Amino acid sequence: MEALIASRTAGDAVQTPAMIAVALGVPAVRLELLRALVTRGQATVSQLARAVGCTRNGLRPHLDALEELGALRSETARVPGSFRPSRVYRVDTARIEDVAWSVYDAVIGERAAIEEGA
Repeated sequence: MEALIASRTAGDAVQTPAMIAVALGVPAVRLELLRALVTRGQATVSQLARAVGCTRNGLRPHLDALEELGALRSETARVPGSFRPSRVYRVDTARIEDVAWSVYDAVIGERAAIEEGA
């Protein structure tokens, strides 16, 4: 259920957000993780692994990177059906917006500032 973004390229192809993310060097699984968390509100590593079709160990570096960026927050909490506390992740939507604007500034902002000064 991925929204399509019309993009005019050399091949005049329509590109999905996942294709754009990968082209910018963001692994598609990170985009899937963020979407799963936005949909669920919060989730454990096991729940996320099932949602994106990856192993828990395979997700760790992606979760760590997103948490270091500030896009995710985690806490240790009791989860129904589990004897031990689990790490529960949720999206920091304000930080996601900041990151998106940072990407925009990196790509367009500097050019716009140069053009305004010219």
